[in-house]
Amino acid sequence: MSLMVREQAFAAVPQEVVVDRLRPLLSPRELEVAQLALSGLPTAEVARRLFVTVNTVKTHIRHILRKTGTESRAELVRRLLMEEELAAGKRDPVTGFLPRTAFRRRALDLMRKHRGQGVSLIWLEAQGRQRLSVVERVAADLAVAEALSEAVRAPDLAFRWSEDQFLGLLPATDREVARTVTMRLGLWLGEWASVSGCDLLFSLACSSSLEGLTSPEALMEAAVRRSGEVLEDIA
Repeated sequence: MSLMVREQAFAAVPQEVVVDRLRPLLSPRELEVAQLALSGLPTAEVARRLFVTVNTVKTHIRHILRKTGTESRAELVRRLLMEEELAAGKRDPVTGFLPRTAFRRRALDLMRKHRGQGVSLIWLEAQGRQRLSVVERVAADLAVAEALSEAVRAPDLAFRWSEDQFLGLLPATDREVARTVTMRLGLWLGEWASVSGCDLLFSLACSSSLEGLTSPEALMEAAVRRSGEVLEDIA
């Protein structure tokens, strides 16, 4: 297998995708090089940013290619992008929601696009779901799917985070709008649980990038912290 380092134009891989996919394979320094080299930067620019020589960068890239079983940066980029697309496309079979692996990339895209208008996040947890029968769990999942899909109004803005945790993204909304949507969502689900007889407690909260939250992780962490509050004072 040839390990030649080729300088050519190719699509860029978001640095967070490089970290997620390659962290288990590479050393910390190789991961730094990979984040820059696979983002589309030429070797000389990678060297300048890392304060090393071009030859040092080329050596790191050869090691990266060997460890990933690829022959060129272009091939590695294609593989990473394909894996990311496949992961994002595996929707939950019951709710139809995207998996948590698709969340960060989608949230980043929205935060960049709606920088001035804000992006809000709704966090939803179905507490007590594990005590339900299989039939009741499916019914609860379908109820969440209906309610959250109506709230976010787009199929690629709702995510299944775990068996009993879900989240939705609201582009171009501030915290007050998100709070109103979250309260309506909680009331609808509470009424459904009461009518259906399912012993569930839905815990909800929201957050907005206009609060100074500059990353998807910060958005989610802020909402999760608030999720224990009562419905009347969500977020």
